[in-house]
Amino acid sequence: MDNNVDALLKQAVNHGASDIHLKVGSAPIVRIDGELRRIDGYDPLTPTDTEAFAKALFTERAAADFAESGSTDFAYGRHELGRFRATAFRQRGSVSLVLRRVVPGSKSFSELGLPKAMERIAVAMPAQFSSTAQDMARGKRSEIDHLNGKLFFERLGMLKRDLIKRKIRKEIREGTW
Repeated sequence: MDNNVDALLKQAVNHGASDIHLKVGSAPIVRIDGELRRIDGYDPLTPTDTEAFAKALFTERAAADFAESGSTDFAYGRHELGRFRATAFRQRGSVSLVLRRVVPGSKSFSELGLPKAMERIAVAMPAQFSSTAQDMARGKRSEIDHLNGKLFFERLGMLKRDLIKRKIRKEIREGTW
């Protein structure tokens, strides 16, 4: 198999993939619009393939971290491809990789699928909300997890959860949510 990782990433980017999954026994898999799909033209990856991909992607520090602990998180970028956040780890004795494309800029509220009420809250509290919205657009899992429950309201510095719940319920009843 041709282990040109940049060619693989270019194909994934051209298809609009947000994530690329490389593991032994499976052809490269990409996430496009939330669905996992195999990339055409690739055979199932061998341990040699995934190790070669990892070595091609690793920074010196990532290679050292991987050798020490069996996993590492790092960044990879090429001018013509863009930037990727990457994780490499050992799974069943073989190297597996997951890369997430970092798209420049921030998405709008509608692009993120957030309700209109959230946009109105954010406009009222722009400094507190902007970092959460930007992290969501960049796909930072820990920030998305914090959007659930009490931490979300604490982060926004909101008045009281009950006040917001009443406003949301009213908008749902009125059909403006």
